[in-house]
Amino acid sequence: DHFLLHAGGYAILRGIQKGLRLPAEKMLPSFASLRDFGNTSSSSTWYTWSYIESTMGVAKGETILQVGVGGGMKSGVAYWKALHAVKDIHPCWAHLNGIPLKEADLPRPISNEYKSIFDLPSTRAPEEQAKVTS
Repeated sequence: DHFLLHAGGYAILRGIQKGLRLPAEKMLPSFASLRDFGNTSSSSTWYTWSYIESTMGVAKGETILQVGVGGGMKSGVAYWKALHAVKDIHPCWAHLNGIPLKEADLPRPISNEYKSIFDLPSTRAPEEQAKVTS
C-alpha cells in the first residue's frame, strides 16, 4: 500500500521507481521528503513515513515497505502492517496542513511517462551499438 524509499537523490529514487515499476503516486511521499529535507541518509524513510501519516494517513491493515540503501551493497528492508489507523500531522510536515503534494509541486517530473536520457534510443550506428551492448 505504501513505500518508504531512501531519498538519496532524484536519480536514486527514479532508479528504484523504474526497477520496482512503481507509479508516481506511490513515489510521491519519498520525493516529497527529498524536496523538503534533502538526503537525510537513513532517516529519510522516517520522514517519508511521517509524510504519509500527515497527509493521507495509514488505514488499519495497510502494508508499508520500508527500503533504506547505503554505500556499496548496504541496504535494509522492513515490511510493516498497520495494527490501527493513523492520521497525525507530524511537526516536520505541519507546513502542508495535511494536504498532500502533487507532482507539479516537485522540482522535476516523476511520472512513469517521463523519459530520462537513459530511456531514449541510442544515436549510435547499429554496428557501434552492438559492440557496446555485447
